[in-house]
Amino acid sequence: MPSPTPSAGERPTGSDDAQRGEPVVFTREGDTLGRAQVRDEWVLTNGLGGFAMGTIAGVNTRRYHGMLIAATQPPVGRVMLLNQVHERLVIGNEGEDGAAEFFLSLFHFAGGDDRALRHPYLVRFERGRSVRWTFHLPTCAGLVKVQRELRFHRDCNACEVTYRVETPGLAARLELRPLIALRDFHGLREAPNQPEHERILEAEGSPLEDAHMFVGKRATGIGTADSDAPAIETAFRTTGEIDLRAGDHGMLLSSRGAQYTRDAQDFRGIEYWRELDRGQDCLEDLHSPAVYTATSEPGSALVASILARQIGPDGDRPGPESQLEPRERERLATLVRNTLERARAFDAVPEDADADRDRRDLARLALASDDFVVRRGPAGAHAGVSVIAGYPWFADWGRDTMISLPGLLIATGRDHEAGRVLSTFGRHRKHGVIPNRFDDNTGEAHYNTVDASLWFLHAACLYLDETGDRERFFDDLLPACEEVVGAYRDGTMFGIGVDHGDGLVTAGDASTQLTWMDAQRDGVTFTPRHGKAVEINALWYHGLRSLASAIESEFPRRADAMLNAADAARGSFRELFWNTDLGCCHDTLTPAGRQWKPVRDVRPNQVFAVSLAHSPLDTVQRRGVVRVVRERLLTPFGLRTLDPRHPEYRARFRGPLFERDAAYHNGTVWPWLIGPYAEAVLRVGEFGPLAIEEARRAIRPLLDSIDGHCPGTVAEVYDGEGTSGDPQRPDGCMAQAWSVAEPLRVLAMIRRAGAGA
Repeated sequence: MPSPTPSAGERPTGSDDAQRGEPVVFTREGDTLGRAQVRDEWVLTNGLGGFAMGTIAGVNTRRYHGMLIAATQPPVGRVMLLNQVHERLVIGNEGEDGAAEFFLSLFHFAGGDDRALRHPYLVRFERGRSVRWTFHLPTCAGLVKVQRELRFHRDCNACEVTYRVETPGLAARLELRPLIALRDFHGLREAPNQPEHERILEAEGSPLEDAHMFVGKRATGIGTADSDAPAIETAFRTTGEIDLRAGDHGMLLSSRGAQYTRDAQDFRGIEYWRELDRGQDCLEDLHSPAVYTATSEPGSALVASILARQIGPDGDRPGPESQLEPRERERLATLVRNTLERARAFDAVPEDADADRDRRDLARLALASDDFVVRRGPAGAHAGVSVIAGYPWFADWGRDTMISLPGLLIATGRDHEAGRVLSTFGRHRKHGVIPNRFDDNTGEAHYNTVDASLWFLHAACLYLDETGDRERFFDDLLPACEEVVGAYRDGTMFGIGVDHGDGLVTAGDASTQLTWMDAQRDGVTFTPRHGKAVEINALWYHGLRSLASAIESEFPRRADAMLNAADAARGSFRELFWNTDLGCCHDTLTPAGRQWKPVRDVRPNQVFAVSLAHSPLDTVQRRGVVRVVRERLLTPFGLRTLDPRHPEYRARFRGPLFERDAAYHNGTVWPWLIGPYAEAVLRVGEFGPLAIEEARRAIRPLLDSIDGHCPGTVAEVYDGEGTSGDPQRPDGCMAQAWSVAEPLRVLAMIRRAGAGA
């Protein structure tokens, strides 16, 4: 296996600082800034589903990169408001000898010859609760230091970009042009016809190396540019605010320390190379309504900021930072403390050389987990809670939420929120099926899933075990759980139901994709798994036994019926899913007339037949599954989705969307699968010292990756393999809920096992 990517930059603040409310800060400076500035990304979130995102270099390379993407109907209805700020800085008196002009912001324009891959003046980047760039600008009078900081306000769709310029005794003039999109965050904006005097401003002083690696052209694909987008209407207020609206979208701009001048300009042909790489439209036109100007006298620091906020019921202006910051620091400090306490991370264990590093990693993961927990619906005492599956493009998905819940919420001590999440999804069930996802525009539920309901059973029973909240479980969650069991037993939507001949769950047909391996595009189903899937039936068996255990004292007859159904499924599972040639499980049983034909693909789905607390396999079979998965699928960053020996195996997750979807579950590595793999290792090894050490080794590269390509989080997927010159690269969503949740859950499990809990 290739060696894991080493941590980059300065070691982040440790768990002790985090407990005091100090932020965990990830830093890039010196050599660690390197050539990856335009590839490495960052993300900030606001607890509503809104976010800010960009590259370390400051070049926007995705349609989703921006300083304020607001969730107008939390956590969905997301709108790109403030895309970027064009920044021009003049040191000295403009027009006089010795004056120097600098452009801090960088852009890629279609057809441009100068495509910056790194910022020529950037010397330090920091990502904590905000993101901060430090620039050093050379002038004839000495070095000018500039700091740009983006703060993203929690629980409101607002941000503030602050600049501080320190000069060696020279005057300074800073001109800031907000670039506005005001469009759905999946789309792109094309400006309507404009007069000939519009200007396109491009950054100066960018290095020319590899300048032609991206070729500008108009591509086609999902989320195309919209030339019919509503024009941006601008109103300048006497209060110093600028009111901008386009259709149903609106925002306010204001400033501290700078004054605006009306000067509308359009920036045309901005190119997002990551969209081009994905085979999608990649060009956008952005509107600037005015320029903000701030000046300073020689010897004085220049400080100015731009504030942007969404206009609407969930876009209330944030309070003063002095009121918000202490409260937020304490909230995050409590989150870290609760995580460490629940993991027994402070228990004295003799010769525990891993304790300090575990506490540090648990603190980092706890803070990362907070990005995905969001409000659903209007604010208030009865607001729902949900989980964003991944940034930038996913909303809240039932499957992802239920898989992530034990790590994101229970392992971090957020029991009340865990209960509210379960209640939110339970209330939206339909014919015994938990929503697969909520629509990103309308918020309506979609139900095309077979596993979300079974993961709901798992999460609900785990919630009862961990919290002891019998009132919520029996009054609110149990009716939903029993409806799931009854619907699956009797048959429900999408052909989901128990085959009463063998007690196993079957689902779907050749046109459906109901499991988590659900990639389809242009009428092609890349991983057809209709019939009886291995993890679905492992979850069915586990869910029946877990629910029976939860209710046996109150409802013994119901519990007995569930146990009888579980016993029938277990016998059939061992007989029909076992591949005696390889010593592991078949992936799926596919209908072939009146028979069931085993699909012998070696995939990671079988690991759930070992990792779940109730396994349908015997001891020898469980060991065989772990051995085969270890030998064929394990990589430093998770499990491959297909054995490399298979003819349809794809080693790289790259190219246009069709190619990516073809690789999505046919070799691409998923970090979240390291959780069930590590748990399977622990269970097969009976949580002994050797098993603990193996599980710890398995998750270590992912724990280190949190200080990698997107500081403070873990990516959705990785390439299936790499080479010494081209290692496994992360891709997909740069921040994925279950990629954070599963290492967190398993690390807490390892700590508890080591403490004898």
